[in-house]
Amino acid sequence: MVFCPALSNTPIIITSTQVFNEINSKYNDEYNKLQLVNLIPSYLTPILQSSLKDHNPLTSPRKISSLFSSWASSLPHPRVLLPLFLSHVNPALNRTIMNGWNCEVDSSDAVVAIYADFTTLLGRGATDFLLDNTIAPKLVRGVEDWDPTDAR
Repeated sequence: MVFCPALSNTPIIITSTQVFNEINSKYNDEYNKLQLVNLIPSYLTPILQSSLKDHNPLTSPRKISSLFSSWASSLPHPRVLLPLFLSHVNPALNRTIMNGWNCEVDSSDAVVAIYADFTTLLGRGATDFLLDNTIAPKLVRGVEDWDPTDAR
């Protein structure tokens, strides 16, 4: 298993996904018959977990989307990244946005970048939960709690 302690080791990350591409190109029938593409999320999970550790998406919003982008560009089946996003990234983003983003005071640039990047990479279906259950309610609460006489 290839383990990547930080995103700065991008060549290792790309090499780890290229292993699956090489197997696919050399043993395509077996690759498809055994559905080895389904192993990719398990293979990449430790790399993703290491990258998410101590990561604050509000201060570095493109770190994880860059990681996903490098994987997507080196995989013939980038759709296999969706389970990684849904099981690891989406919960982390939900927690960070709900607990760390004050839409009344903080800039929305990081949240918009996160949403736009992952929507582009994985499709709107992947980010619907994030928008519907995290970002939109936070904005609605901010509007409801807004006091125009309070100059911040």
